[in-house]
Amino acid sequence: MKVPFYNDIIWTDRMWTEGNKGWFVLAARNALFELDLETNVCRLLTILPDFDFRNWRNNPTCIKYKNHILCMPDHGKNIWDYNMETGDVDPIHILQDATKEARIAWYGIVKDIMYAVSISWNQVIVIDLQKREVIERVSIADENVVFGQSILVENSIYAVSQSNPNIYEYNIDEKCVIVHNLNNINSNLFTIAYDGINFWLSGTCKELYVWNKSTNVVEVIREFPDDFGKYLFEKNDKDILDCQSFDLGERIFSYSINSKRYMWFVPYKTNKILYVNKENYQVSVLETEEEIETKETLSSRICYDKFFMQYIAEGKLLNLYSTKNKNLIEIDMDECTWSYKNVEIDLKKSMCGGKNNKDIIKNTIFSETEKIFFWSMFFGEK
Repeated sequence: MKVPFYNDIIWTDRMWTEGNKGWFVLAARNALFELDLETNVCRLLTILPDFDFRNWRNNPTCIKYKNHILCMPDHGKNIWDYNMETGDVDPIHILQDATKEARIAWYGIVKDIMYAVSISWNQVIVIDLQKREVIERVSIADENVVFGQSILVENSIYAVSQSNPNIYEYNIDEKCVIVHNLNNINSNLFTIAYDGINFWLSGTCKELYVWNKSTNVVEVIREFPDDFGKYLFEKNDKDILDCQSFDLGERIFSYSINSKRYMWFVPYKTNKILYVNKENYQVSVLETEEEIETKETLSSRICYDKFFMQYIAEGKLLNLYSTKNKNLIEIDMDECTWSYKNVEIDLKKSMCGGKNNKDIIKNTIFSETEKIFFWSMFFGEK
């Protein structure tokens, strides 16, 4: 029995890859999988302890540390630590306020220390992965600030704000916070990327920003395509696309990604993937006619995101999950070309690891499709 890798059941916010292996957590179900990127054989490693039919992005991303897969919380409350040798799953408790979800927006590992940026608490949470415990919490902005994305450059974490045009820098060596106010930006911010010299930013307006930290100079790119706009999801909207508004009131892009020659911008609710020449700032569009939305496709959405970033292969192949076509798009960021990747899982060759998974499956309410899928992971094709 083979099933499409990307469908209503199997999709993930982001996959962690190493060599020819990838690890991911289902965005709609808290279950951890391993995928062989060469053979497309996928196996269920474990169902996480707070697995439930109503899960939605509890721990939608993960990162590998030695022989552990750490499943990072968004709506969830713990980091789930999966031991690849024993199959054990243990929590790393990070909650400070039980009334708030963790909302880990970014995380990275330096030596044996994990740094995780929480949107809920506006903190950098410092975790000793050998001790498996939080050793420090650093507040880097007041409670009125809502973070966008973060990035680690050299020894500093840079977090952008959806509440103001500020960049909050936390130096992990000196343990100090610096606030960079970009006064000539009129937009709140969401994405951040670094090209080795400059930081590239995007926010709510039809502008892109190139900030040089050394000179504190911001260059603004305004040459957006005339037919670039935001999809309108409300049923009573006459049109499905707003190309007139300058400030869209929410983030325009979900991701900004640095490549050899270009900076790439992947849309949130907007209609076009843009890439910008880093030398002359020329803005181009990656034309993807198959991804153009209609009233019918918009009304069938379970989320607003146009794409979810999956992984980057060979340093240049950007893999995105299309929520419209429930398929994988692979973009060659050097050649500026793209194609669909039809990836299937061979369930007959897949093997299930983990502990107590059968009992969890047995006691969970599933749709018929999911029953077939999960039981096939245990017993192979019937």
